[in-house]
Amino acid sequence: MNELRDLCLHAFQAAIDGAQPYQRVRDTLCLTNGCVKVGQRIYQVNHNIHLAAFGKAALDMVRGAEDTLDDHIIEGIASVPRGTLQKLKNINLRTKFLEGATNNLPDENACNNARLIEEMAERLQTSNDIFLVLVSGGGSALLSAPISSISLDDKRKTINAMTSRGADIKQVNIVRIALSRLKGGKLAQIAHPAKILAIIVSDVVGDSLEFIASGPTVISPDKYDPVIILKRLNAWDAIPSSVQAALSEPYKMNSAHDIEHIDVHNTIVANNKSALLGASEVLRKNGYQCHVVNTAVMEDANLFGFQLANIINALIAGKSFYQALQSANMISNNTAPYGVNSTI
Repeated sequence: MNELRDLCLHAFQAAIDGAQPYQRVRDTLCLTNGCVKVGQRIYQVNHNIHLAAFGKAALDMVRGAEDTLDDHIIEGIASVPRGTLQKLKNINLRTKFLEGATNNLPDENACNNARLIEEMAERLQTSNDIFLVLVSGGGSALLSAPISSISLDDKRKTINAMTSRGADIKQVNIVRIALSRLKGGKLAQIAHPAKILAIIVSDVVGDSLEFIASGPTVISPDKYDPVIILKRLNAWDAIPSSVQAALSEPYKMNSAHDIEHIDVHNTIVANNKSALLGASEVLRKNGYQCHVVNTAVMEDANLFGFQLANIINALIAGKSFYQALQSANMISNNTAPYGVNSTI
């Protein structure tokens, strides 16, 4: 029994390691002969990297980047949650850390931090510059930059009106993007003509890039109408008139032609999948058949707990893994479970 307990703890630690921002960033930004290769992209580095970070994992992500790229990073600004500066007492980093977004809500400090990051992006003048952007959960509140026609308080009231009416995170982010100078790929557009490399730790189910921290480096043709979303939520009449006016103005949508010349690469280095694969690898190496069934569960916790219990009971009763998933209503009779034919 102790051996099984130790194995479970080992697998749990492997899951944590699989999504550990520091190591994942270090592994991604491997420097060889003056070049960093990320996916199929190769970046020549020569003291030409400008770093911006925002989100709850910013400290560890910056540590990973600085440990790998060292003095090739010539400036850095990180917008981080309250309490982060305490953790910096014994850590020597060149990036400037600025706290904001108390209780994960946008505030004036976060707005000031965002403005400094915006000014950094505006200073980039050539394609030799590399704008390294480290993005993680909580980044939306920490990169708060309302458009000029509305106040931060107006924006907060709008988001509160949505969440109190049951808006999901995707709906909220669509409205955030419309009301922001930086979200929805606008930070990347400002940084052009620099090469933009965004390293991302995802906290969004399904890993939709445009919704992780509201996608400040994710440029795509617009496809959502925030006014329609607000009206469907019956929130339109509850938001400030300044926001209604801003959203009612004719909106210049991004087109494929507008964005094709911008050199931006977004890559997710840690997410729910990387955590689960870390745990499953440990279990497989110890002789256990292991399937990653789903990496994107959105379910009431109580109901999902019952589903897991039903799977265990079915396995104890001698059913196959596939049959156990069917008995827990996690797959249909005609659907192969994730991980049986492939692991996701």
